[in-house]
Amino acid sequence: MAPDNKDNYVNRAYAYSGSKQYEQGVADFNKALELDPQSGMIYIGLGTLYYNNRDYDKAITNFTKATEIDPASAKAYKFRGDAYGQQGEDDKAVADYGKAIELDPKDGEPYFSRAMIYYVKEDFQKAWEDANNAKKLGASVDEEVLAEFKSAAGK
Repeated sequence: MAPDNKDNYVNRAYAYSGSKQYEQGVADFNKALELDPQSGMIYIGLGTLYYNNRDYDKAITNFTKATEIDPASAKAYKFRGDAYGQQGEDDKAVADYGKAIELDPKDGEPYFSRAMIYYVKEDFQKAWEDANNAKKLGASVDEEVLAEFKSAAGK
């Protein structure tokens, strides 16, 4: 492997992550960051690896760094929202999903993620609206879930 090619390290890091070899994945993402410390995408990759390993604090740290480098990265906000959601920090998750929607309004996934939090918070009207928007935008929304949200909202 070429020692000065960040893409090789990133690709291998994803391979390690896929085979649950997290320590090796972290090492390769960190090597890629040494070569390109201003790559928001590498921070997103590292954050995703930490998220998948349930280390939500480190995931949030890396997703935050990605938003600092690239404030227009809807993915970074969506993924950070997911991590906040896993920690029960619902208001922060909702805010990040809102930012992701603002940056990429045609992506249905942050709508559905936010809908799930609204549902848990018993804000059924907002949950239904977001789930419905997610479905319209092509996100994978189970029909039974959509029907439940609709019913809970009194529709």
